[in-house]
Amino acid sequence: MITLTDRSRSARSGSILVVAICTTAIIGAALLSYIQLSSNQHRMAVRSQVWNACIPIAEAGIEEALTHCTRNFLTNLATSGWELQGNHYVKENKVGTGEYRVTISQTKPFEINSVGTLPLSGGRQGISRKVRVTTENRGVFSGAMVLKSFVDLNGNTILTDSYDSRDDKKSTDQRYDRKKAGDKGDIACTTGIRNSTVKVGNANIWGKLFTGATAIPTCGANGAVGSVAWQRAENKGIEPGWARSDFNVSFPDVTPPFADGSGFAPDPGEPLRNMKYEINGDWSGKIRVTGNAIVYVHGDIKFGSTDSLEIASGASLKVYCAGASAVFTSIVNSNVVATNLVFYGLPSNTSVEFKGSGSKVTGGIYAPAANIVLNGGAELFGAIVANSCTMNGNAEVHYDEALKFELPIAGFMVTRWDEL
Repeated sequence: MITLTDRSRSARSGSILVVAICTTAIIGAALLSYIQLSSNQHRMAVRSQVWNACIPIAEAGIEEALTHCTRNFLTNLATSGWELQGNHYVKENKVGTGEYRVTISQTKPFEINSVGTLPLSGGRQGISRKVRVTTENRGVFSGAMVLKSFVDLNGNTILTDSYDSRDDKKSTDQRYDRKKAGDKGDIACTTGIRNSTVKVGNANIWGKLFTGATAIPTCGANGAVGSVAWQRAENKGIEPGWARSDFNVSFPDVTPPFADGSGFAPDPGEPLRNMKYEINGDWSGKIRVTGNAIVYVHGDIKFGSTDSLEIASGASLKVYCAGASAVFTSIVNSNVVATNLVFYGLPSNTSVEFKGSGSKVTGGIYAPAANIVLNGGAELFGAIVANSCTMNGNAEVHYDEALKFELPIAGFMVTRWDEL
């Protein structure tokens, strides 16, 4: 016989079972949601890591393309695994578990596109990111002075600024015009600016100052570094944003212009014409250039007070010096473009000096192992690339932007970077 008490007890037991089932279901659903959330977070974290890692893969392709352009743009880009497909040179390569596909346009300025791809776990489709850069083939003459070590601003009113002999807005009759001076007269050196008491001293640098990471540039009471507007307003000190401490660039060694013994000895008293000349000893005298001449000097260059170098209008001269020392006194370049006179110092050339009060030289100097000295109010209309440079007196360097693409090149540089 079932009593009322038994029925009540059965009802309570059923309610407890229902509550237990419902509670278990809720806990299970919550646990499943947590596991699903954790799984999604893990997948998103992995995807994010792979997403971020794709850019270095793509940039590896950019670096390979830049190196390839620098080494082979003068000959044939369809080498070293690169194939011409349509209007682009194409190469694919693997980096770890990832890969990139990079293309270079056929025409200059070269446009480089690189797609970096990395796989996802579990057989899922991989992730790709694409980077596009535009490039510029820059020569080593990228500023008024580019130096391996330091520049010693030892004068009172030292000046660097710029002009462009190809542009009437930046020059007058292709010549430097102080009223049109620009602010591309950059000074770059891997260590810093050296002076006995201050860093920049009283120099006026119409341009930017690039140094190595350990240098802390400062100005003297009358020194200034900055833009045209900063200089014309007669501001002192360093304009904000016009000094950087991350300078790092390569300096390609100069190689002989031709094989030893294959040049011609110049005829005494005769001008230099359209020929390759070879000087086996030291070089000096009254030199006149009437053609497009190349002179390879195995010894020192020793121009004295009675010696001179004259380059006629329409002529050009490239001097390669293997001797330890090169001293110039009187130089007359009848041409207005700095590319008509370029001095190249081989690795054995460690000293280049320009003597003579008020001497004015139009030309470029590329001597990465040499210490350059500009004395007594000397003016250089061109550019200097060297180990170091000392400027005495009232020396000035006016950077001619026409030298920007003069050989040797520093390599292809990125002028714009975009992710597509």
